[in-house]
Amino acid sequence: MSYFADVKQSPKKSSNKKESTSKVYVVKSGDTLSGIAKRYGTTVAKLTQINGIKNPNKIYVGQKIKVTGSTARKSIAKYHTVKSGDTVSELAFKYGSTQKQIQNWNNLSNPNKIYVGQKLRVK
Repeated sequence: MSYFADVKQSPKKSSNKKESTSKVYVVKSGDTLSGIAKRYGTTVAKLTQINGIKNPNKIYVGQKIKVTGSTARKSIAKYHTVKSGDTVSELAFKYGSTQKQIQNWNNLSNPNKIYVGQKLRVK
């Protein structure tokens, strides 16, 4: 069973006739909006905005959540191999991420403990 659907959207009355394609995620049992946001490299705030969700703690099995589109940012994962002297905060600054994002993407329980040779997702 597929949990994704491509949805074609007509542009809002404008002279631009170009259509945009959005990816839609269908909520499964146990899903949270924060988990979906993490999976797609976006934020809960962006998902609530593009989907008109009033309460991010209330999503329902079978609900269709748009995860990409004109207001969602595209996530192209970038990785960095840790070198001597690297810190999570410096990597976050260098790649335009946040320490918290890098910590979450890499399941770091302590962002102060990274190791030379470790491959980290940084964007």
